[in-house]
Amino acid sequence: MIRFAALFLCAALAFAADEAVFTGTPSVRIDADGGQSIRVELSDLGAKKYVCRIVGRGKKYFWASRGNRELIRSDSGDYTYFISPEGTGYVKVALTKSGTFDYMESFTTELKTVTYWGKRSSGQ
Repeated sequence: MIRFAALFLCAALAFAADEAVFTGTPSVRIDADGGQSIRVELSDLGAKKYVCRIVGRGKKYFWASRGNRELIRSDSGDYTYFISPEGTGYVKVALTKSGTFDYMESFTTELKTVTYWGKRSSGQ
């Protein structure tokens, strides 16, 4: 019983350590490969399904909405980039609100890319 309580406490502390760094809600999705690209305007339900979330744990960043992949943060001019070190994707966040979109999220699967554009809900 004591082991279970200790395990539960450790797990609770680990989840409590997650700090929301960025949350964005997409409105457009584009799927592309070498032959075609398909643009989809997302419904409210679709937008909620594909919310982009990045969390911080200590000095590390994780793509919570994409299987908790670790990310590297890079600040450059008017943008903050969160980049997957495996080369599988990135999130680019505009620091100023100047256009239709505040961020873009792009990742690859096989030889295809999926890119979302949307508005920041919180963070960066």
